[in-house]
Amino acid sequence: MSEGRLGGTSGGIEWTFTYLEIRFPLSEEAKSDPVTK
Repeated sequence: MSEGRLGGTSGGIEWTFTYLEIRFPLSEEAKSDPVTK
């Protein structure tokens, strides 16, 4: 993944979390594995 295309490191991280939340809802992840959060 090219962070430059996403507007820098912070932008890339923000986009990645948004993508992961869509693919794997964090709420569901927290329910199944509360230790992670």
